Amino acid sequence: MILTIEQLSKKTKLSVSTIRVYTPKLKLGKQVGNKRVYSEADVKKLMKESSKPSTKKSSKPSAKQAAKKASTKRATRKAVKPRPVAKEEDAPTSASRKSSFWDRIFGGNKKEKRVSLIDAKLTK
Repeated sequence: MILTIEQLSKKTKLSVSTIRVYTPKLKLGKQVGNKRVYSEADVKKLMKESSKPSTKKSSKPSAKQAAKKASTKRATRKAVKPRPVAKEEDAPTSASRKSSFWDRIFGGNKKEKRVSLIDAKLTK
């Protein structure tokens, strides 16, 4: 008996898209022209494979598991120590800062040199 994918879908109560996923994995059916046809052996193979429980773990934990995890999390939580406040002396200077790619191309953040009026008149 030869079945189309729609007939196979009705017989196995699986969606057409699910059968299309299983077809290359289980090497089901054979190509006839532009269509794929399935035999009774393919039906049995598909039913056997689709009845197996999924090996994937559920991504969503049950309510009991979530409650247990939350209670253990609360019990093991440690007190957080406040961070020490950095002093101005500890702050990194601009000389110790590594220059970036853009600083090397465009000159970076150089400090502007202050020139007095007297020095400006002498340089001209």
